[in-house]
Amino acid sequence: MTHQHLIQTRQWITHASTTLRSELSNPSTRLQALKSLSSHLSSKTFVLGDSPSPADLFVYAALVPVVTLLSLTQRLEVAHAVRYFDLVQNWVLDAVKKDRLEKYGKVEATAAAPAPKDGKAKDAKAANEDKKEAKPVNGESSKDTKPSGKEKEKELKDNAKPKEAKKGEGNKGGLAKAAAAPVDPSRLDLRVARVLDVSKHPDADSLYVEQMEVGEDKPRTVVSGLVKHMKESDLKDKLVVLVCNLKPAKMRGIESQAMVLCATDPETGKVELIEPAASSKPGERVYFGEYSGTPDAVLNPKKKVWETVQPQFITDAKCRATYVDAESKAVSVMVTASGGECKATSVVGGGIK
Repeated sequence: MTHQHLIQTRQWITHASTTLRSELSNPSTRLQALKSLSSHLSSKTFVLGDSPSPADLFVYAALVPVVTLLSLTQRLEVAHAVRYFDLVQNWVLDAVKKDRLEKYGKVEATAAAPAPKDGKAKDAKAANEDKKEAKPVNGESSKDTKPSGKEKEKELKDNAKPKEAKKGEGNKGGLAKAAAAPVDPSRLDLRVARVLDVSKHPDADSLYVEQMEVGEDKPRTVVSGLVKHMKESDLKDKLVVLVCNLKPAKMRGIESQAMVLCATDPETGKVELIEPAASSKPGERVYFGEYSGTPDAVLNPKKKVWETVQPQFITDAKCRATYVDAESKAVSVMVTASGGECKATSVVGGGIK
């Protein structure tokens, strides 16, 4: 943390603990204080920028008693403050859960076995002693039990031979590496696509069937539930972001080979496409910040990769698609390989899927 950042953090902590708390507790100044905070947050994810700081905890504490009292109209007036409140609240809850798990949730994998009764313990001890001092059977001396020279030679040869691996053991290392792959957005095959054609699904009124150019030999067929949210003309020729490595699934008889990413406004339910920069090309790779590793060929539904990372996708104050790490709360912006940002048109603080 730089000296300037430390000063700003202290200033916000003081402001949140005194002025902001006082203004929010007074009904006559509450809405204006929220509007002022919302205006400040219109270009920031957290009070000091794109990363959380201790100051956010104090601002959040000041907001807790009042946010639930706001009407829907008031929430819309201070949408950035409400979005910020929800984001920090999830951050705090995750931190509390993690802390409780570390303090109270760890259980030893195996409990200490109960001590055997005296009789059994003595019997076991005696059996061990008997094994150690066991004498050769049938009166043979210990010398007679030693292997002969030929037997020794055979034993050495047998030991020198490489043992054959049991069936299935040969690829255990590869499987272990695959299992250890981190669950993060780099596992997703996100690509720029152009919508070539859009039509209503013949057997479902709420579904569109789109043909998408994604830089492959032929277009991909994508089925999406966007009929209630946008017209066919809103989709035709648009550049969009597709998740290309979900397992293909039939939707009312038509196989969908990818998924279009959209943002949903948390207050109004408005749905908007996540659009890459206009200069992007179909097939161009898309990723979140530093999460640019090699994606899975096809996501294994049993591994729940998509279900794990998707809840952390959210549009920030600039409508940019971002990934907020569940533990560190670091924010990574979705970009194309050529460097353009991917964003919604107007949805702020909206979940992305």
